[in-house]
Amino acid sequence: MAQLRSIVPWIFVCAGMVACTASTNERDDDGAATNPDVAALQEGTALDDSAVLDEDSAPKDTAELAPLARPNFRAPTPCNESWTYSHHSAEVRRALDFVNNSGRTAGAPALASAAGRATRHSQPSGAGNYIVIDHGGGWQTYYFHLSAYSVPDGAQVGQGQQIGVVGSTGNSSGAHLHFEQLLNGVGQDIVIEGASLAPYPGSYGQRSITGKNCGGGGGACSVHSDDQKLYCANTSGANMRSTPRNGGTIVNHLRTSYSWFTCWGTGDKHAGGNTTWYYTQGDDNANFGWVAAVDLSTTSEFDSNPSAHGLKKCP
Repeated sequence: MAQLRSIVPWIFVCAGMVACTASTNERDDDGAATNPDVAALQEGTALDDSAVLDEDSAPKDTAELAPLARPNFRAPTPCNESWTYSHHSAEVRRALDFVNNSGRTAGAPALASAAGRATRHSQPSGAGNYIVIDHGGGWQTYYFHLSAYSVPDGAQVGQGQQIGVVGSTGNSSGAHLHFEQLLNGVGQDIVIEGASLAPYPGSYGQRSITGKNCGGGGGACSVHSDDQKLYCANTSGANMRSTPRNGGTIVNHLRTSYSWFTCWGTGDKHAGGNTTWYYTQGDDNANFGWVAAVDLSTTSEFDSNPSAHGLKKCP
């Protein structure tokens, strides 16, 4: 969902919780930036020290709660995609900024690193549109500079659920996902699937991580009890048809690699070897449509009877 080369460390200027401006000398042989997201960030200007998420605008922490074991956090980036990350020394707390190695950062889904209660916030002068997830026991994660929210304020979300869209709102010079893990309001070294990403690199292109946040809190797919929807990894670019038929009119596409599905039905046998299809809303427009089970990460056992796993059958 290109490898960076000739990387010279990024220079960031920021304060407080804000993920900041970056400049780089990353160029290809003819002087052009090799990654479109890097090129966008090159256009940025230094941030003002006034752009700090202050105590009044920050969500309340959970310091009064007894700490629980660290959740099994996963990368906040799409399943099976490679994202490079960096940390700049002027940043307070232990944040990391993520950029897609392929250059498709803007518009990518931001995923819940672990299950919890999501709240929506906005700070135009700094963090932009951002989500905070409270995981309980004092643990929180922050997701800054979103171009859009994908969940209501106060929603209970599952691990791997899309919570927003990566963007560059607030005091940011280019699309990236600023991510933090906090315990009782104090930033922690980021740990993904039990492995610390510290010591942090000071520039992009030095280290990358391939996301395994494929939903289901450990499995690729699961039906969430709060909304009875199936949340599942899927083929990016999958066709959505007007009917559960191989020849049905294509009405939309799934552009992300993780989606929700409201119900299931039967139709033509597809390349997955069964007749199960799933119904959802696509990403190109507002149309709903049918997606063949072959384009989801469901197991053959799940496809044989999705209702047994809690997903309703479409009327």
